[in-house]
Amino acid sequence: MREVFAGLDFERIEIQYTLGGPRRELIFYSWNRADEPAGLF
Repeated sequence: MREVFAGLDFERIEIQYTLGGPRRELIFYSWNRADEPAGLF
């Protein structure tokens, strides 16, 4: 995934699901978070 989205900013987060327990997810951003930290809103 990181190769495919190499030009985008991303962060890794931990999510605790009710079933299945903790998982790591990658969130990719298609905008500059420094300029628009609120993202889509």
